[in-house]
Order: sequence, then structure tokens, then C-alpha cells
Amino acid sequence: MEEIANGLLGILSFVCVIVAVLIVVVVSAVLSSLYRDHLESSVQSHEEQQRREERQRQVDLKHSWLNERTAETSRSSGLAPPPGGYLHTVSLLVDLSREWHQALCAAGTNTDYHIYAGGSDLYYKDVGGQFPPVDMGVVETQIILMSFGPTGGNWNRALAWGNRNRLKVTDPRHVFAIGEQKPEFHHELMSNELKVSSTKEFISNTTDCRIACQVCWHGDKLGACMERIEEIHDNHDWFAFVRE
Repeated sequence: MEEIANGLLGILSFVCVIVAVLIVVVVSAVLSSLYRDHLESSVQSHEEQQRREERQRQVDLKHSWLNERTAETSRSSGLAPPPGGYLHTVSLLVDLSREWHQALCAAGTNTDYHIYAGGSDLYYKDVGGQFPPVDMGVVETQIILMSFGPTGGNWNRALAWGNRNRLKVTDPRHVFAIGEQKPEFHHELMSNELKVSSTKEFISNTTDCRIACQVCWHGDKLGACMERIEEIHDNHDWFAFVRE
């Protein structure tokens, strides 16, 4: 009887050892998995933090550069931007006598993309008919660009700013010429997305909305587009004027 008891005790001890070993293995595996998850999470958090810092660095760099350009433009033009806004100038050869379709298509190789993506009617004769050619020939023109900056603005405030500074509104051919002659202009303003609006609006015969024509950059896509004026308000939007 004693031998049987000793045998059972030996088996029980062996089972206890096996169970203890299994517990150690399972706990080690769980702890190892938790550590790997924590390590991966820490790495991902660190990488995300680096990406946020890089994005912020790019934003700060862009605003610093635009502030420098604004100060330079203000000194040379005598103009002051709206609070928090930016100024820039671009000199181009503008042909206001160009036929509508020719001027439109010259704005950028992705004009079709912008028109159809936005459901625009730029090709319609009633749009081009509101901006007939002006027989002035090719004229060297300095276009003054204004942006409200990070806080954004709106169409009426932009026109009021232009009126206070005795600036003239621009024909769509002015902004189409920017796309044609400066296809990398969005890089000059350190923007991946950029819209430059002509400031001579029109009323759409199909929607009865107030519309402005634009030249638009979306990454590597450049072309003419148009937008309802109430939608032209964010920090990607620049308003084009010329001197009287």
C-alpha cells in the first residue's frame, strides 16, 4: 500500500512539474507577445510622431517662405495683404484676344480631367461667350495674387480688398496663361494643391450660380476648371488681380 502511495505521489509530482513548465511556457509566450506588441506600437507611434513633425516642418517652412514673398511683394508693390494673408506676383505675356477654346486648352494638359471631375461647363459656348476676346494683342502683364492664408476667406472679401487697393479684376485668360507659361507654379508656392481664380465672375446659364474660372493644380494634374464663388474660400485658393 505504501508503495502504491509513493507511486501515486511520484506521478503527481511529475504532473505538477509538467504543469508548472507549461505555465511558465504559456506565461513566457504571452509576455513575449505583449512585449512585441508594445514594441511594435512604440515603433509605430514613434514613426507617426516623426511623420507629424515632418508635416508640421513642411507647413512651417511653407508659411515662412510665403511670409518672405509677401514682405517682398509688399515692398515692391506698396500693397498690404489682408490680416494673416499672403501676396505674390507673376509676370506673364497675356493674350486677351485669344479665342476661348484655344485659351482654355492652353491652361494645362489635364483640363479635361478638371472639367469632368468637377462637372464643369467650361467648354459650353455660353461660358466662353461671356468672356469675348479683346483685341489688345499680347501684353506683358504683372498679375497680383492674394491668398487669405491658413484661416481662409471668401469671394466678397477678396473683391473688397482689390477695390480698396484700386486693382482690376482679371479675365480667365490671365489665369489660364499662368498654367500655360508656368506649369510648375504650384511648386513656386510650395503647394501640392493650388487654385488661382480669375476675379471676373459670371452667372451660369445652366445653374444660375455665380461662377469663377480657375487654373488648378492637383499633384501632377494641371488644367482649367471653374467653381461657384461660395466654394472659393480655403487656403488653397488664390485670387488674381491686375493694376488699373
